[in-house]
Amino acid sequence: MYEGESVVLRPVLAMDEPLLQEWDSDTELNALMGTDVLVDLQDHYLTDGTRNSMRLIIQTKGGTVIGNVDLIRIHWRPREAEMVIRIGRREYWGKGYGTDAVNVLLRVAFSLLGLKSVYLRVYRSNARAVRCYEKCGFRKEGMITRRLPHGEVQIVLMRALAPTAEAVAAG
Repeated sequence: MYEGESVVLRPVLAMDEPLLQEWDSDTELNALMGTDVLVDLQDHYLTDGTRNSMRLIIQTKGGTVIGNVDLIRIHWRPREAEMVIRIGRREYWGKGYGTDAVNVLLRVAFSLLGLKSVYLRVYRSNARAVRCYEKCGFRKEGMITRRLPHGEVQIVLMRALAPTAEAVAAG
């Protein structure tokens, strides 16, 4: 278990699966995350299993399961991974739980796993998520336009770098 100010990240248990499946079929959540991210996530677990990934449940300090966060495509030589997060319970949106979960996951990625960078993809239109990621230290690296049957979407590529020893010492 990994603790933040308002959340705890813990391994996925069998009892979590029905809730994860419910969120997987939620069209509003899927629209915010992007179907390409969800398909990639499913493909990753089907082809790579959990060997190069970490899937964690986000729960409040009171024990309510509110979402999940994944590190996928962990590449050990360059020491980088992709992050995917969702807060599945809408009543917890915009209250800092996602920010806390991202900060805890970055601490795990950099301090415990020894990764040097974590990257993500987010729809440009998901302004709340972009602000959260920037607050947590992610910087925009680029943007791609994806053409979909219903129109175009812009996907922002963002990356957070592990703090250097000098930055940690400076506080």
